[in-house]
Amino acid sequence: MKHPNKNPCDRFLDLWQLLGWWLVLTSGAFTGPLGTVTLEAAEPVRFSEHVLANEHRYIFGIATVDIDGDGDLDLTYPDIYTGGAQGESNLYWLENNGQGKFQRHVIHKDQQGWMERHATGDINGDGRLDVVMVDNWNGRLFWFVNPDGPADSHWKQYIITTKCQHAYDVVLSDLDGDGDLDAAAAGLNPGRITWYENPGRDGQHDEWTRRVIDEGMPVARTIAAGDFNSDGKIDLLATATGKRYFSANVQDHGCQVVWYENLDKTPSGRWKKHTIDNQSWAPAHGHPVDMDADGDLDVVMAHGVTTHIDIKVERHGVVWYENVDQPKSGRSWKKHLVGHLPFAFEAIARDLDGDGDMDVIATAWANTLRLYGQPVTTPGGDRVVWFENRGRDQWVVHSLQDKFFGASQVITADLNGDGRPDIIATCDGEWVNREQGSKSEIRWWRNEADSGK
Repeated sequence: MKHPNKNPCDRFLDLWQLLGWWLVLTSGAFTGPLGTVTLEAAEPVRFSEHVLANEHRYIFGIATVDIDGDGDLDLTYPDIYTGGAQGESNLYWLENNGQGKFQRHVIHKDQQGWMERHATGDINGDGRLDVVMVDNWNGRLFWFVNPDGPADSHWKQYIITTKCQHAYDVVLSDLDGDGDLDAAAAGLNPGRITWYENPGRDGQHDEWTRRVIDEGMPVARTIAAGDFNSDGKIDLLATATGKRYFSANVQDHGCQVVWYENLDKTPSGRWKKHTIDNQSWAPAHGHPVDMDADGDLDVVMAHGVTTHIDIKVERHGVVWYENVDQPKSGRSWKKHLVGHLPFAFEAIARDLDGDGDMDVIATAWANTLRLYGQPVTTPGGDRVVWFENRGRDQWVVHSLQDKFFGASQVITADLNGDGRPDIIATCDGEWVNREQGSKSEIRWWRNEADSGK
């Protein structure tokens, strides 16, 4: 199919980009303008792979939390049936016996809508950790009260809001400094960032007061909390992936990585927006973390999840933004390359190998896109990888799984109590149906420490 805006030279350049992907993913090293990535070196840490759930239809969110208060980390996740007019969801928790063996329990069944990413915390101040969930289809946020005896499935449900259109991501934090957990959310479309004030136990039956922080963030995804300017108040991080169908010639793509400064003023005038990056394409999911151990929060971020952008190497990958406090000119952000990763979806950071610096773990969502109306397979999607930090912007990439179809959320936690951080990730393989037999799964990569052991 001929593309109206492309000539034969442009088509040759696109094929050259595909060749570039192959070279990046098969050569021993790749040097870019921001750093050097060494590919698939000898493993400094050995991970054993375990399937925690694979009999579900669509899994697009996971969290670790001590549901039953026994001192180890359990897991929460939704399962979505995507048929019907509005879909139907179940919410589960996996009880951990402390050694990494799990038993599934129900939190809620047959919830109309799409339950996806979620957060956990003690919302009502009773000492037990609750679950707050987005309903993407119906534009709602609701929370489930952790009962005395959570395995009995007697979790009460309360509404936070019915006015969060296309709710996509949610975070809990004390945003107004009154001692309880408020909620902030990103709405995928129309790209609205909002926060919701916790009314306290006396008002838990009512919807929470809703306040808009920002609008017009095209395809808003990430929402995360952290104190970026070290003033003791909780700020927010957000991303806009940008217009879904923009081409290489579109300048106003709308892609943004931003943080909202908490001014501690009136609730309606609490936030001031600051740009971290509005040039890099398709930021999806990232998190605040002190990458350089200087005492302030930096940001690690995945770029490239939008499958409709043109396939240029520099537009896909994992980066971190260094938080630079300049007393005379104010706060600025310096971009560092971690590694190129086609269709990078989410990036997190943790010291996996115990050498005292932050490594980075990332997922890549899809290995296909449509180029000029035709399906094109590109190398590198549908993966879970980790980047070993060698210092001075030198990274070594290690693959955990190369056939994890529809890889999405990734988190780290010590699930078996051995003091080492493990990796847990979800995929929606059955839903994206990238190849026959793919499933929606939760997998656990247990950190076995030294690869020589």
